[in-house]
Amino acid sequence: MQKAMALIKNKPKEYFVVAPGIDLYKFDIKEGMREEGVVTFGCIKALEEVSGIDVLLDAYKEMKGQTEAKTKLIIIGEGSKENELRHQAAKLGIESEVEFKGYVPNDKLPDEINRMNALVNPSRYEMLGVPTLEGMACGVPTIATDTDGSSEIILNGVTGYTVKNGNLSALVYRLKEFAEYPQNAAKMGTKTRGDIEDYFEINACTDKYIKALEFASKK
Repeated sequence: MQKAMALIKNKPKEYFVVAPGIDLYKFDIKEGMREEGVVTFGCIKALEEVSGIDVLLDAYKEMKGQTEAKTKLIIIGEGSKENELRHQAAKLGIESEVEFKGYVPNDKLPDEINRMNALVNPSRYEMLGVPTLEGMACGVPTIATDTDGSSEIILNGVTGYTVKNGNLSALVYRLKEFAEYPQNAAKMGTKTRGDIEDYFEINACTDKYIKALEFASKK
């Protein structure tokens, strides 16, 4: 985030950087949505190779072998790898704790996110993770690989965690931390919405986009 803001400040005036806006009236914090006694991890990604969900399943299985905490994993999204990922979950013996919800309409996502203690974004490559922004708006931190997008959005150790892309043990470590100490995730969640309000509020982003279009039309 800080790097992006610094780059914006140093650009000539004819450049405009407009982030995707988040509807803060829709994506908001809702109390009392989480299942008591269960730490719920969520992943909102297309079920494709680039999303790295196969790595998340491996990490979740390994984490379960290191803790007695009661957890579950919700995967939201569709894609060509769905059957393969379901088979992987069954082979790993975690199918009873992994729920593939498929496509969820945008207007239903805020409720789904508010049921989660933390989001996980295991992408192998990504410029910007919109579900991470939506999660932050709902007061939910994200554990993410250190892709360009996540490294700009997440303040590591404050509003979530970034782990080295491809480092399975690092992902396992952070999953285990939140599983055993969900209060750490909750504490981070109290700090996430402020960044969204400052940089990604939809009306402010729309105004910037309009100004950029108006400027371009005058050239």
